[in-house]
Amino acid sequence: MARKKQLSQKQVLEAVDAIIDLIATGLSARAACKANGRISRQTLFAHISKDEALQERYIAAKKSSILALIDANEDALDDLDADLRERTKERTPEGMEIEVPKYDGKVAMALVSATKLRVDERRFQAMKLLPKLYGVATGLPPGATVSYRVDLTEAPTDE
Repeated sequence: MARKKQLSQKQVLEAVDAIIDLIATGLSARAACKANGRISRQTLFAHISKDEALQERYIAAKKSSILALIDANEDALDDLDADLRERTKERTPEGMEIEVPKYDGKVAMALVSATKLRVDERRFQAMKLLPKLYGVATGLPPGATVSYRVDLTEAPTDE
C-alpha cells in the first residue's frame, strides 16, 4: 500500500482553510475532509483546537452551514411535494389511458417520513447552533431561573 506524501505545515493549513470553507457550505467535517482528501478529520480538529482564530472560523462555518441546511430543508420539502404530485399514465384493462400517482401509499409514506426526519434533524441543529434565530421561545426573560417546591407532608401513604 502506497503511503501518502507528508504535507508541509503550509499545505496542512491550506487544507484546513479549504475544509472549513467546505463546512460552511453544509458539509460535515468528515465529508469535507473526504472531499478535500489531504488531511483527516483528526488532523483538522487537532489544528482547530490549537488555534483560537481557526476555532472562530470553524464556529462561523458551522453557523453558515446551518443556514445552508435550512435552505436545503426548503428544497427537500419542495422536492417531496413534487414527488408526491408526480403522476404516470397507465392503461386500464379496457384500454383507457388514466393518470395515477407515481408512488403507492407505502412508498409515499416512506418518502414523507424520510423527509420529515431530515427536516427535523436540521431544525434541531439550527436550534442548538443558532438559538437566537431558531430557538424555541420559553417565555422567560434572559437569566431567569425556575424553581420547584415539592411538599412531601401530604404524600400518599400505603394503607
